[in-house]
Amino acid sequence: MIINRFKLGKIIPAGGVVEIIKENKDYQEWIEYCLSRYASRDWGSMEDRDKIRNDKALMKRERVIARYSNPAGNILILTEGGATTVLLQEEY
Repeated sequence: MIINRFKLGKIIPAGGVVEIIKENKDYQEWIEYCLSRYASRDWGSMEDRDKIRNDKALMKRERVIARYSNPAGNILILTEGGATTVLLQEEY
């Protein structure tokens, strides 16, 4: 099965994500894995209605957002205006 990926634009790690990456190389690799999932339209642990909203938003080039869980710190990934931001869930 071929999955259509979408362009993430400039990737911007924010605040607490940067701090965790500095101390935990595995966390950085996990974020890269999440970005790959995200670009493939795998919205992580979002509610079904939010996943549907993301699919529609992609067609209209509106903001999309996904959530991924990790004991070191849950993240949100959001794309809007040609850039993708990765931040800790509590920083949203």
